[in-house]
Amino acid sequence: MCFQLKNVLIIVRAMKRKIRRTKNHQIFKTIVCTACLTALVCFGIFCIGRYLESREQEENIDNETPTETISVAEYQNIENSDQTEDKTKKTEKTENQTEKKDDTIEEDTKAAAEAASQQKEIAKNDNGLKVAEPKVSAYSLKTTDGSLSGSEKFEDLGFDGYIPNILDEEGTCTFVFSNGAKTFSKETGILPNAKYAVCDLGMLMLAPNELSAGEWTVQLKYKSKYAEGESEKEKFKIN
Repeated sequence: MCFQLKNVLIIVRAMKRKIRRTKNHQIFKTIVCTACLTALVCFGIFCIGRYLESREQEENIDNETPTETISVAEYQNIENSDQTEDKTKKTEKTENQTEKKDDTIEEDTKAAAEAASQQKEIAKNDNGLKVAEPKVSAYSLKTTDGSLSGSEKFEDLGFDGYIPNILDEEGTCTFVFSNGAKTFSKETGILPNAKYAVCDLGMLMLAPNELSAGEWTVQLKYKSKYAEGESEKEKFKIN
């Protein structure tokens, strides 16, 4: 009986040791697993942090504008090049303006030559003077095209006169105004140009009481040392 009880106690003690060892092994295993998982999580967090940091650095590099550094000599070369280009543009502009002026002078010269050749062919009158054919007109200051409506007042009227194919430097334009028995005249000088002589209208001074209401005619007579002639009569009306 005592022997059996002793065996039982031995078995019980062995079982207790086994149980204790098993618990210790499970605790150790749990600790190791937990440590490994913790290490893996920390490593993953570290890797993710490094990846995000590298991405941010790449974006910053892409957003930065590179600054180009040049030497003083290069800067001076660039500045000199710009100044040379400006001078070249100014020179080209001056040459273009000169060409335009030359073209204008050439056209005026051609026009003068043509007018001079036509002037040689103009017939002469009994006094040996070239026969001029002056042109005169009355126009309205109220309309855009100068057409007369017949209802103009004195201040609404303007007059024009020129002598085609005549290149005189001096001459006299005589504007003759007539209204029935009433007639008076105004004299002006001429303004020569490349094609013909133009009456100096700035010298045509008319007073309101000279051109009263009614139907009028105006005629231009021209005379110089080399030519003379008169125009057709132009009709106009003043209200």
